[in-house]
Amino acid sequence: MASISSLGLSGLPLADLLTDLRKVEEAPLSGLATRLKSYETRVSSYGTLSNALATFQSAAKALGEAKTFSSFKSTSSNAEALAVSTEAGSAAVAGTYAIHVDTLASTQSLATAGLASRTDALSDTGGTITFTLGDGSTKTLELAAGQTSVEALRAAINSADLGFSATIINNGNDSTPFQLTLSTNDTGTAASIASISVDNAELQSVLGYDTDNPSAGTVSEVRQAANAMITVNGIAITSQGNTLKDAIEGVTLTLNATTEASKPVTVTVDKDTALTRSAIQNFVSTYNALQTTIRSLTSYNVETQTSSALTGDSVARSVQTQMQSVLSGAIDNDGQFAVLAQMGIKTNVQTGLLEIDTDTLNAALADKPNDVQAFFTGDQGLAARLNQRIEPLLGNAGAIANAANGAKTTIKDLEKQYAATQTRVDDRMAMYQAQFVALEKVMAQMSSTSSYLTTQLSMLESLGKSNNGK
Repeated sequence: MASISSLGLSGLPLADLLTDLRKVEEAPLSGLATRLKSYETRVSSYGTLSNALATFQSAAKALGEAKTFSSFKSTSSNAEALAVSTEAGSAAVAGTYAIHVDTLASTQSLATAGLASRTDALSDTGGTITFTLGDGSTKTLELAAGQTSVEALRAAINSADLGFSATIINNGNDSTPFQLTLSTNDTGTAASIASISVDNAELQSVLGYDTDNPSAGTVSEVRQAANAMITVNGIAITSQGNTLKDAIEGVTLTLNATTEASKPVTVTVDKDTALTRSAIQNFVSTYNALQTTIRSLTSYNVETQTSSALTGDSVARSVQTQMQSVLSGAIDNDGQFAVLAQMGIKTNVQTGLLEIDTDTLNAALADKPNDVQAFFTGDQGLAARLNQRIEPLLGNAGAIANAANGAKTTIKDLEKQYAATQTRVDDRMAMYQAQFVALEKVMAQMSSTSSYLTTQLSMLESLGKSNNGK
């Protein structure tokens, strides 16, 4: 069959006519494509709406949690010296505390007497070393015959989980420069080494130690372990470490330096409203973002007579009106605030967006923090009421998802219609092309016959003239 490029050899504009016919036949496809794009945009817009609503829901839920309103902050009067740094948790109680740091917790260090060699064996045989700690517990270390040099002892101690580490110090002595030192990893007397005994006399003479009987061996205590000792409002407190949790309820104290008895550190624990303010600001911002999104998706431009993706959509309008309804309504609670405006959170009548009067909000948080909490939290609080409205709108079975699924179903139907229409167009064009090719053949045959007849007639005419001349 001749291709479209071979049409028109007869002189008729059949190729152009075929192109024009295709445009006519494909006209319904353009309408289907426009509708497909419209519904695809609608599905995408439902996703945008769902995301904006879910973000607002998260912000509302945060205001419904008690921890948003139970944050405390602690400040220390020695901010520059940093003798005591503090961190308050949700269990803290407001108050002022005078703290005197008498001693800091410290680790213990022991050292052997000087030894002549790092690598020479201290004994031809190994043995068992028993370390007794300040809390009464014991640690043991088994030594093989080849592990009795100073370097081997250091390696064996450091590879075991004993609660202390070993190093070798060179004291500069010409004959016995090497001393093995043991330093506890944790502070406090409980972690200190109370005694060291070895079931090998040669090793015992080097490593033996007893804090109650210093002459029992050659190991000496070069730094004594100590517990932290402080007073809080005159009450003495002892700690194995320099980090004390709940010495002041809900507050962690970190001791960095000792203080003068006459100059105690003052630690103040207060309600921290920063987290609450931040949560309220996020609540307002996400609500305004939701309203702005809905307006963008449902707007109509009168001048250009152009609709948006969800103009006139009932689901989008329902989301908007339901959120506005909850926020404008009164909340029945045990506090003194019934509406958002009483806390400085007001609706701009022109834009419909929320605005915060910072001074009013700060005053409410400072003077009546429990009333602010009562407004937002609880089964009847604003957060719970919003969540009750939002849940049926979100989720796989929510109103937004159902609307989006309906649009997706329509898209599938339109895609089927488009494919079927495209097939019909292709079939119709194939028929037209076959007809045009057939026409070309007929025209070619007629042209050939016409040329033959013209030639024959011309020959007859010439023959007639020739006979008449005779």
